[in-house]
Amino acid sequence: MRQLPQRLESFGLPSTEIKPLLEAFSYAVRNGELSTPEGHRKYVLRRFVHYLQDGDPFNATDIVFTSILFTWASEPQQTMRLLACGISEPTIARIRNLFSSCDTLYPQDSFTNARSRHRKFIMHVGPTNSGKTHNALRALAASQSGV
Repeated sequence: MRQLPQRLESFGLPSTEIKPLLEAFSYAVRNGELSTPEGHRKYVLRRFVHYLQDGDPFNATDIVFTSILFTWASEPQQTMRLLACGISEPTIARIRNLFSSCDTLYPQDSFTNARSRHRKFIMHVGPTNSGKTHNALRALAASQSGV
């Protein structure tokens, strides 16, 4: 987490609130609050594996920690904890705004419900005028549901 404090400051978080924020987050991590099955799903902890395979483990780890930190700090149930640690309401609001407006490197994280469903896809391939659309429409007409 070498670059994390500088990254947080570059995002506009007050430098005086960065250390208490990181201490509260570290406390939650050490106490296993993020390591539950729900935490693994919510914080997508598998990202560490993907980033570490890409070759720049230090910068990658900082990026993953930043993402998980913002996810954690944006949760409504963390508000009282953060206020008790000396994090101001404007800083909490800024973290939430940054979190909600940032683009993720793993867009599938936004669709955890859809990704958890087991679905079946059928792909119709073939040359032009081979009956793909005709066969698909006949199958759709014969089915009980269009889904």
